[in-house]
Amino acid sequence: MQDELIPVGKISSTHGIRGFLKLYSYSGNIESLQSAETVLLRAKNGGLKEITLTSVSAHAGGFILALDGF
Repeated sequence: MQDELIPVGKISSTHGIRGFLKLYSYSGNIESLQSAETVLLRAKNGGLKEITLTSVSAHAGGFILALDGF
């Protein structure tokens, strides 16, 4: 499965006090994120975790993500 993954961006920082995350998008295409129900996050150690994406919005040249459980 890992060979089939295509990176869409990188978490650059947190946003606000509600656990939102700033995403630097490699493509700038919000449509692919808006249609996604889940995302895979890769940890620095290479591990993957599937998380439910609850919202995504454009913000200052990137995106703000809300993830279930964060």
